[in-house]
Amino acid sequence: MRRNICLSLTVVLSLCAPLTAELVLTEVAGTMVIPADTPSIKGSTVDIRLYEYHPMIADKAATLVDQVQIKNFAHTKGKETKTAFSIGQKPGRKIDQRMQYYVTLFIHSGDPTKTPRTHMGKPANGKFLCKVLTAGNPRKIVMKVSPVKTIARPKPVAPKVRPIPVPRPAPGGRKPGRPMPRPMPGRKPVAMDPFMTIQRAQLVFTADLKSVQAGPVASSMPPIYTHRLSLVVKDVLRGNLKPGAKITLSHSARQRKRPTFPTGKLCLVTATTSRGRTVANLVLKADDKLMKTARDATLLPLGWSKKKDKFISPWAELGAKAWPKSAPPVAGAAVCGVTGRPALLAGPNVSMRVEKVPPVKQIKWTNPDGDGSYTVTITNETDKPVTVPALLSDDKGILWKESLAILCQDKARPVPGAKGLKAATKSTVLKPKQSVSTVVSAFGLKNVTWPRGGYRIAFQFCLGELSVTKSFYYMSRHHDAIRKAAEAKLKK
Repeated sequence: MRRNICLSLTVVLSLCAPLTAELVLTEVAGTMVIPADTPSIKGSTVDIRLYEYHPMIADKAATLVDQVQIKNFAHTKGKETKTAFSIGQKPGRKIDQRMQYYVTLFIHSGDPTKTPRTHMGKPANGKFLCKVLTAGNPRKIVMKVSPVKTIARPKPVAPKVRPIPVPRPAPGGRKPGRPMPRPMPGRKPVAMDPFMTIQRAQLVFTADLKSVQAGPVASSMPPIYTHRLSLVVKDVLRGNLKPGAKITLSHSARQRKRPTFPTGKLCLVTATTSRGRTVANLVLKADDKLMKTARDATLLPLGWSKKKDKFISPWAELGAKAWPKSAPPVAGAAVCGVTGRPALLAGPNVSMRVEKVPPVKQIKWTNPDGDGSYTVTITNETDKPVTVPALLSDDKGILWKESLAILCQDKARPVPGAKGLKAATKSTVLKPKQSVSTVVSAFGLKNVTWPRGGYRIAFQFCLGELSVTKSFYYMSRHHDAIRKAAEAKLKK
C-alpha cells in the first residue's frame, strides 16, 4: 500500500514539475490576426517585443526582455490571416512578480530600424496596451492588426472674416511635471536655439561618431526612439572628458520620425550626466557656423543668456543690487547688461560635487532623493593653490549664495537666499587639495512649477562653467509642506 502511494505521488510530482517551470518563465503564447478586409501585405517584417517595467517608478524606461521578428511576411486581402508566435522563452528569464509586462506588435515595410510602421497590433479586448503575465494578466494573447493611421494635415485656408479670439485657459490648468500634449496637425514646433541649448549644457565637446545602434522604441504617440552612440572625443569645450577617450552615450527622442545621425562625421555633442548615466542631448555635424556658436556659448558661465547684444546673468532678477558699482572691472570678461556683474568662470583644475542631504525620515516610495537639500562641494584637484574667480569671498568667508546658480525648467536662478552684494568682493583661493562645502535647499527656488502627485524634476547646480545635474523625485503629499516651510523661512 505504501509503495503504491509513493508511486502515485512520484507521478503527480513529475506531471506538476514542467507546469511549475513554465509558469515562472516569461514565455507568452500569442496569435496575430489580420482581418480579411485589410489590404494585402507583401515582403514586410513583423516586429514583436516583450517589455518589463516597474509600475511604481514613472521615469524609468521599460526594459526589453525579448524580441521576435517574422521576415518576408505576407497577407492577402479577402482572407483572414492567423499567425501563431511565442516570445519570452529564449532568454529563460523568470517572472518578477513586482514588475509588470506588456507586448508590442508592429509591422514594417522592411528593416524595423530603417522603415516606418505600417500596421499595429492591439489586444483583442480592445485595450491600447497588451499587458501580460503579472497582476492577473494572461499568458496567452490574441492581437488584432490594423493599419497605422496617419493624420492628414489640412491645407491652410485664409478666413474671409477675422475670427473671434478664443480666451486662453487660466494658469494651472495643466498638471505640472506631466508631458506636454502633442502639437496639433499643421502647427510647427518651436525652433531650437543653438546658442541657448549649448550654453546650458553640462558637457560640450566634438567627437567622431563611429557607430549608432538602435534600441527599443516606446509605444507612445509620438514614439520614443532610443539609440546607443559610440564616439571618440576630439575637442572638449566644457566638461571633464579627455580628448581621445572612447565613450558610449545613450540618446532618446520623442518624435514622429526616427532620428538620423551623421555617422562617420565629426559632430558637436552636448550631454548630461545624471543618476549615473551620461545622455547625449544634441548630436549635430560640426560645421564652421555651429562651432563658432558653440565656442561663444561656452565662454559664458552656465545659466547666462543673450538678448540681442546684451548678456543676462541669473542674478538679473536682483537688479542693481546684484553687483556693487564700486567693484573694479574684470579684464576680458563679458558683463551682465542688467546688473553689471562680470561673467566669472571657475577655471581649470577645480571639480564640483553635489550630494543629497539624507532626509530626517526616509519613507519608501516617497523621498528616495531626500527632502530638497544638497551638499555642494568645490575641490582643488592640484598640489598647488588655485584661484576660483566664480567662487566669491569677503573678509567673513565664502559668499556661496552670491556665487551658485540653479538651472531648473529652462530658467536660471540664484540659489535661494541670494540678496546681492553691497561691497566689492574677491576670488576664493583654495589650498592644495582643499575642499569647501555648503548646504543648499532647492525648495526655495522662485517661479518653479512644482509637480503634482509623484514625478521627477531636475536641478542643475552651477558655478561658472561647472555644473552637476540632480534628478529629484518630488512627492507632493510629502514635499509640499516641507517646501512651503522653506519658502516661509526665506521671507523672514
